[in-house]
Amino acid sequence: MIRRPQQNLVAASTAERMAVASASYEKEFAGVPLAAAYESLRLQSLRRKNSNTDAIHERALALACLAIQQEVGPVPYHVQRLAAAVMAMGNVAEMATGEGKTISVGLAAAMVAVRGGCVHVATANSYLARRDCELIGPALARLGLRTRLVETALSAKDKRHAYQADVTYGTADDFAFDFLRDVTAKRQRKLSALGKGRPLELLNRRRHFALIDEIDHILIDEAGTPLVLSNPGPPSAEENASQIFRQADAVAADLMESIDWVPGRSGFAIQWTAAGLQRVAQHAPKGIERSQLLRPWQEYVQHAVEARQRVVRDIDYVVVDGKIQIIDPATGRIQSDRQWQAGLHQAVEVKEGVAVSAELDATAQISRWRFFDLYQQLGGCSGTALDAKDELLDVYGLQTLNVPLRIPSRRQVLPTSLFHSQQEKYESIAIEIGQVIDSGRPVLLGTESIRQSEELAAFLRLVGYRLQVLNGIQDAEEADIVAAAGDPGAITIATDLAGRGTDIKISPAVEEAGGLHVIVVSPRKSPRLDRQLIGRAARQGQPGTARTFICLEDSLVQEAAPAVRDPGSLPAIVRRAARRADKRAVAARASMARRDMDHESFFHSSNAEASV
Repeated sequence: MIRRPQQNLVAASTAERMAVASASYEKEFAGVPLAAAYESLRLQSLRRKNSNTDAIHERALALACLAIQQEVGPVPYHVQRLAAAVMAMGNVAEMATGEGKTISVGLAAAMVAVRGGCVHVATANSYLARRDCELIGPALARLGLRTRLVETALSAKDKRHAYQADVTYGTADDFAFDFLRDVTAKRQRKLSALGKGRPLELLNRRRHFALIDEIDHILIDEAGTPLVLSNPGPPSAEENASQIFRQADAVAADLMESIDWVPGRSGFAIQWTAAGLQRVAQHAPKGIERSQLLRPWQEYVQHAVEARQRVVRDIDYVVVDGKIQIIDPATGRIQSDRQWQAGLHQAVEVKEGVAVSAELDATAQISRWRFFDLYQQLGGCSGTALDAKDELLDVYGLQTLNVPLRIPSRRQVLPTSLFHSQQEKYESIAIEIGQVIDSGRPVLLGTESIRQSEELAAFLRLVGYRLQVLNGIQDAEEADIVAAAGDPGAITIATDLAGRGTDIKISPAVEEAGGLHVIVVSPRKSPRLDRQLIGRAARQGQPGTARTFICLEDSLVQEAAPAVRDPGSLPAIVRRAARRADKRAVAARASMARRDMDHESFFHSSNAEASV
């Protein structure tokens, strides 16, 4: 696709003009009831659908800033207004971490809602959706706008009420799954009694404008996994299915890597060798009729091998109360309502010795690319959007504009530390922690998995440190741990839960001592994840430091260059591995988009990685 730098310049100029003009309009609205003034703008906007509405948007932004001031705190800064204008125009704003994206998204919602359509604010997780809705909702109410939160646990009646609001907050997945539920309801009505009966009540009929927070994460990082709506299979088949999976696991236990199978190129997949296929054929299931198999026998055994050799506990899933719960690889959050498809989930259950659940029957599916294409317009923001600007433009037609820092950054990224072994690395981390907390500063350590977070926590406790762990399986509330992470001398170990959207506040004493120190315990395949973690420190002109630790035993290094013995080559290896991983991910997303375009229906026609 041809790049459009000139359009970028035009969009940036227009957004700058809107941000500046909004400040001058605030005087015009001094002492005026905000709701009445905003409603007047909405009526003007409806009458001028085919004319230039920049002035209306500028005034709407001014009113929103006054509402934010009255409900949240100070008048929004120029950079927050600028980011809001960029998003409201249907673009992506790269806004550095800590610059107040939540406020900017709220301002953009007010600018868009003045046109009369509904606005969906899509966040990366339910914690952020609730937090942002509770913060921004009262300010939007001062403009006469109804703001609601849609959540998985809500009843159908409450969801319909939430979707009737002017601005609806929720996770991207909740919006998409509710769409699939409506699609399924339409289909069931069409197939039953020629559509006779009660009127069809859909959850949501409107998709005008989606404002996407952490847009690169939602539209790119998570785009490789389709969203699949599923229902439980027939209970009568559970006992036979359990026998099939257990027999497949017994066969898989005797199969050997490189002889019977080799790792696939991506994900958990394996590829059979000729010898492996022959061995599987020699061990057909006993006491099982062919009609009881939902797929070829070799696929049952394949998933059993993948479960044993490729799907790793406390990295890809956890076991909670005798149930397998998937860990979202992009966020580190535990997804208790998801299940791997095509029998892989049941194979993992057999491996762990827990009760084997019934397979889910997939009823409808959609990719994030196709779902968000249903909206009339998109906009969004992220602290790492420029790294993904080409894909955002090529796939979604979204231009990315950089929003400058309000105050020059005081963050110091310290030289990377390199080691031979994990033990050496942990020992060095322990020493660095001691030096930092002795000065009265807090430390945040970002790990690549729940397993690594628990291993590091155990090591540091043996050394004598008191710490908190934020990895989704802790007993304490996430908000409480985040609130304490900026205290003097605090040590917090976290997975990606402490990345996007997490605001660790520090006291004046901590700021004077040097601010938060962030340690990247191991590099990630996506450098944007490391950037997001480092962005927890030195926010809004505060001081702060960060350092990355790499060793030869890190999973990314072992995957990319297992034979390397010189730690000095690790930074180059990590950069090459990240580039290769990104290319594979881009290819996988493109392949999924092509398959999605070929489907005329949203109803399930192929297996997906995980479902709800």
